[in-house]
Amino acid sequence: MTAADERRRAAARERQRRHRAGEPAPNRRQIRLRVANATPSAGGSLCTDEDPELWFSDNEEDQALAKAICAACPVRHVCHAKAEANNEQYGIWAGEDRTLRRTRRKVA
Repeated sequence: MTAADERRRAAARERQRRHRAGEPAPNRRQIRLRVANATPSAGGSLCTDEDPELWFSDNEEDQALAKAICAACPVRHVCHAKAEANNEQYGIWAGEDRTLRRTRRKVA
């Protein structure tokens, strides 16, 4: 099992724990505060300190948070180029879900 797999499993366990404990999903104000307090990693991206599963979740609140973090990211263009080059089919990349990426590919 890779380190990324371990992080994903730990994040899933944490989400399940929060759900069982009845903790509320983050509201828009909490999301804005979290994004405002985010600091770029050494590579400049805001997402590296977050749960990787956030970008691949089916939960609308998770998707909203991922898109908000992407919107504030200084290296969003690099992520977008990587998603396009690798034809990413799943997850949020550069603030775009697969539906938006598919639409852009059809237009281009």
